[in-house]
Amino acid sequence: MTRVPNYNRIANRYDFLGRIVFGNQLVTAQNHFLSDLVDPRRILIFGGGTGAMIIPLLKLYPYTSIHFLESSAAMISKAKARITSENNNVSFTCGTEQDLEGKTNVYDVVITPFVLDVFKEKDIGNVIELLFNALGSGGRWIHTDFYVDRNSPGWQKMMIWLMYRFFKIAARQPNQMLLNFDIYFDSFPLHQLAHRSFYHQMMRTYLYEKYQENEPSH
Repeated sequence: MTRVPNYNRIANRYDFLGRIVFGNQLVTAQNHFLSDLVDPRRILIFGGGTGAMIIPLLKLYPYTSIHFLESSAAMISKAKARITSENNNVSFTCGTEQDLEGKTNVYDVVITPFVLDVFKEKDIGNVIELLFNALGSGGRWIHTDFYVDRNSPGWQKMMIWLMYRFFKIAARQPNQMLLNFDIYFDSFPLHQLAHRSFYHQMMRTYLYEKYQENEPSH
């Protein structure tokens, strides 16, 4: 069983800390491809934190059902506070990837905003598989996270190291290594439609589309 980090203690300061370090780039990156979805009926936000993308999604797709799956109750409270109207189609679940067990072709869109980096290498493949299975044929997946490789500047590697150390202390985050997510996404029948880099190439947002059934993936 994956050990779940506890972000409850830092939920009230989470957005403030993000703005101090990255300005508005975290929100800009994760919201970049929201307008590129095709008439979605059901959207899954997996690990949505304080819910910065909820209002933009409601403005773009007011009749779409949005499922917000987040492991921190305090983060969910912050996300709920963003919604001023009772007439919305947002449902909240305080849970983990295990809530996706057995769900197949449920969502038209899956969004993973800066969340996959919390999982250890031994767990990430299973998490991505659960999300992939929950995504319907022809559905779209917006993935946003940090990206640092051997050619990245030293200050970026140091920043990633400091972030992992901070979240290990503040939230008991189990993973302490930024993985190469491309390896995992490339192992599934997903077509990369577009990608965009942010904050000195340190963040990337990808737009994927799940291949239709019976459609060749190569």
